[in-house]
Amino acid sequence: MVERKKKDKKENKVIEDEIFTVEKDGKEETIRTEILEEDKPASKEQIKSEKKIFKGLLIIMGCCVLMFFAFYAIINFSNNFRYNGVSFKVIKMGELLLYDTDIPVQINNTKADYHFYLRTDPRTMKNLVFDGEIKFRELMVMNFTEDFKCDKGVIAIANFLKLQEIIGTKVIQDNNATCDDNGRYTFVRIIPGNETKIIEYGVSGGCYDIELNNCEMLKGTEKFMLETFVELKRD
Repeated sequence: MVERKKKDKKENKVIEDEIFTVEKDGKEETIRTEILEEDKPASKEQIKSEKKIFKGLLIIMGCCVLMFFAFYAIINFSNNFRYNGVSFKVIKMGELLLYDTDIPVQINNTKADYHFYLRTDPRTMKNLVFDGEIKFRELMVMNFTEDFKCDKGVIAIANFLKLQEIIGTKVIQDNNATCDDNGRYTFVRIIPGNETKIIEYGVSGGCYDIELNNCEMLKGTEKFMLETFVELKRD
């Protein structure tokens, strides 16, 4: 004999009882089974609710991935930038920030990239006056009207001279020299001024006054180097 009963789901989550009466050794024995709510197939409402939860999780995961790539892009962009077509990378060495760029060179018939590390952020030099254009000549004559040893002057001049050497310009110092109107050499004079700026002059051009305010040797020489990088990039 089989008897079925339905019970309140809220009470004990039993949907149906099945009671079997069997005879064993001349005696009747009752066996009861229960079909629980969890054993029933999910309803449409349950499936719809689970889909909403799954969709919400996917949206949250997608937002997290987008935030990660956005953060990476911001960090990467802040460490890599361009100045008038010249690429720079910010490098941190201890407390010092350096601005790395490179120019192509040929060493022993092998092409390579020579790296220069500016100490002044090129982006801050954008508004620094450079009135003229860079002209490349085989000889450069430099004139120092004062002994500029302030503002890391030794480092500034060393980097400046290294760039000229790399691009094939021979540099000499002659404090009695002046601008050559025939354009036989580039003339660079470093003098004090009320504003750090670079002015080109001369009949044939190629003569420059690097004026330094408060002995800003790094800014003055690195601005000249920066414009040299830009001109090399155009070539």
